[in-house]
Amino acid sequence: MEILNLPKLVHGFVHDSVPILQYDTTQHPSDLNITRSDLNGIWFDINSMETQNTFHAPVLGSFNAINLTLLY
Repeated sequence: MEILNLPKLVHGFVHDSVPILQYDTTQHPSDLNITRSDLNGIWFDINSMETQNTFHAPVLGSFNAINLTLLY
């Protein structure tokens, strides 16, 4: 966990199972809805501030939608 102490680090992302007590945490959106996933990619919706946003990414796996929501 030494990487989290780097002076140039602005944001760090770790799994919530990692016991980091001295840092502020943010959870990924709980209102993530995966609408379609096939060989062409993944489509998912995120509800934010009473607005539904639909996204597509040419990657497979629902875990990728979770990872991409961190960038939203």
